[in-house]
Amino acid sequence: MKKKPEAKPAPSGIRPDQEARLAALQERLLDVFLTEADPDTFVKVEATASAKEQQNQRGDRCWQKKDANQTITLVAGIERLLRERRNVAPPKPGEDGPDDAAEIRTMEKAAGKRLALVKKRQ
Repeated sequence: MKKKPEAKPAPSGIRPDQEARLAALQERLLDVFLTEADPDTFVKVEATASAKEQQNQRGDRCWQKKDANQTITLVAGIERLLRERRNVAPPKPGEDGPDDAAEIRTMEKAAGKRLALVKKRQ
């Protein structure tokens, strides 16, 4: 039984089929965001409710806003991935890609500095 050849990933690491799925997911998430961000759907804080009920209502309202914020953050993240995918040009034949080793060293150095700051605060 022969294996089906997989689509070759682009330099960004996203295959064309994944790009299409991400675009569809982004559209669905944007519809969800529009529903979640509608202030008319937020829990109303009733003045006649007890103090405990008001506290719960305010908390629920806060979480509804946070949910909407996180949904639009996902939409923005997907948009960033898709934009990177469109802007990445494949390396020319005989040409290497970016210097990953140098980038790794830079990132490790930055991580080491952050870790030192965290340890200093403890």
